[in-house]
Amino acid sequence: MAPDHAQAWSWYQKATAAGDPNALARFADRDDAAASSEADGAKKSAMRLEAFKYYASATERARIEDWPDEAWRNWRYRRATLARLMAGEGMMREIADAYRDVRRQYATPPTTWQRLTSFLGMRY
Repeated sequence: MAPDHAQAWSWYQKATAAGDPNALARFADRDDAAASSEADGAKKSAMRLEAFKYYASATERARIEDWPDEAWRNWRYRRATLARLMAGEGMMREIADAYRDVRRQYATPPTTWQRLTSFLGMRY
C-alpha cells in the first residue's frame, strides 16, 4: 500500500484545526523547511513567520495541556531561533503581533467537545 501524502496532510489539517500540538508542529516543520530552501528574501521571511506562528501555537497548546517539557522543548527552541532570525531582519513587530495573537487564540483551552467537533469538521 503506497502512502497517500495528500490524505495525510488532510488529516494533519483536521488535527491542526482541533489544536493538536503535534499537528501544529508538523505544519511548522513543513513551513520552516520550505523557508530554508527559499531564495527570495521576502518569501523566506513570510514563510518563517508562518512557521513561527505554528511553533508558537504548538508550544502554547502543549503548555496549556500540561505536556512534559521534553515533549515540546525542541519546538520552543525552534520558535526562539526563528524569532531571533526575523528580529535580525527587522521583523520584531510582526513577531510580537503573531505571538500575541497565538496567546489570545489559546487563552481559553477548548473543551473536549470543541476539539472533537473541530477534528471531525463539524460546527455546532
